[in-house]
Amino acid sequence: KIENNTKTLFTFRRTAFNFLESNFQNFDEKVDWNYKESCNYAYNILYESFKKQKPEAQVDSSFGIEIFDNITFYRFLLKIQLENGVVMNMYMFNHLFEKKDLTISVIYVSIMDGVLLLESLRKSKFNFSLKQ
Repeated sequence: KIENNTKTLFTFRRTAFNFLESNFQNFDEKVDWNYKESCNYAYNILYESFKKQKPEAQVDSSFGIEIFDNITFYRFLLKIQLENGVVMNMYMFNHLFEKKDLTISVIYVSIMDGVLLLESLRKSKFNFSLKQ
């Protein structure tokens, strides 16, 4: 069973289908699961959900790592090509800061907006206070 207890940190919208969103939720590997396996499980659910909801679409995905500000993030890319020619790109970046799972999502259909959103993320500096 997946529980969504995320709290949004911020959302930056260029347009309705081109945005960057950051959120976090508590995560304790002693209670919740192995972090990498948990991320992979969530990514797989997202992939399968799109395949079921849009069977006519071509859905591709990839998994890797990416480093921003000397911090290693898991990176998941979901690319959905709809039959009308529109391509939606969804990046999810995850990192576990102590017991907080940080997720940064970049979603875009405009290549130019996607480049700008990803570039701004890749140039970001991270300074977290994990106290609530």
